[in-house]
Amino acid sequence: MSDYDIVGEAMDLVGADTMGPGGPRVQPREATQRRRLPIGFQSLGVPAGGTVAIAVTIQNQAFRLEELVVPAAVAVDFTIEDIRVGNTSMLAAAGSLPAAAFSELCARKINMSLATANSGQSLIITVKNNNAAAKDFRACAFGTAAD
Repeated sequence: MSDYDIVGEAMDLVGADTMGPGGPRVQPREATQRRRLPIGFQSLGVPAGGTVAIAVTIQNQAFRLEELVVPAAVAVDFTIEDIRVGNTSMLAAAGSLPAAAFSELCARKINMSLATANSGQSLIITVKNNNAAAKDFRACAFGTAAD
């Protein structure tokens, strides 16, 4: 969630003999701005008949997924098998979730507070195509990003 800054006096950076307590050092820089941003997921041509596929996005900044939206036209054909941040599942228990529960037509919005995906870390949605034909999976997630 943070980048790094080199801190210390400019002269300390030039002189190698001043590497004591007041010399240059690397320290984490705290996030200075939080914003609500969207990210997209897609897995094209998911084969028919209960085939599982993954939709992956890799973060270029810290991001916490808070809402997932699967278009109703897509949701009818899919179940969500898992949502992962890195290699950690964010579901409370194993089992399929109907993608329609995340549709824009669903009367109740599902607000989540998943673990934060740090810069370079994957957000992964595993889906299953329950249709008799190959289908494309697409979804949009909204969450808090930190710079």
